[in-house]
Amino acid sequence: MHKGQIFSTDFLFAMVLIILGIGLLLGSFELNSYNTKEIALRAEMKEKAETAAIVLTNNIDYDCNIGTTEIAYSINTDKLNIEKTNTKKLKEKLGLQDYNINIYIDPPLTAYVSEVLPNVNIIGIDLNVLVCTNAMTQTDLNRCISTSLATCQAPKIQLQKLTIKVAK
Repeated sequence: MHKGQIFSTDFLFAMVLIILGIGLLLGSFELNSYNTKEIALRAEMKEKAETAAIVLTNNIDYDCNIGTTEIAYSINTDKLNIEKTNTKKLKEKLGLQDYNINIYIDPPLTAYVSEVLPNVNIIGIDLNVLVCTNAMTQTDLNRCISTSLATCQAPKIQLQKLTIKVAK
């Protein structure tokens, strides 16, 4: 072997190691950058879902009311059914124009907005809310207040689970 060949082989071996090291370093940076972006996106989507839930359950367009009495953290399903036909308008009111959303009330499982959600980046929140219809009366409300909302047997007003799923 000639002296120049050993030098060339050592040099090539060193270059291969340096290139592999740079590749691993860049891959690590890219992975870290992706994870940071995903965490930020999930935090943003969770905030949007929580804000949408607050808007939905406290908006006078959808809440339960008897005369001038507005009931916080409630949803009138009759009012929400009317909005069901105009998903775009509902999404604008909730501040979710750029997102795909699903809104369910359970039991019985009823979809009020059901869009196709992608397989990744989905945030869902569940809330217990007071669900009523337009036929709710002050008597129904008083009966539930005097017993307990969890055991209330008034058919026009019930404690149910609201699920909001947000995807991007």
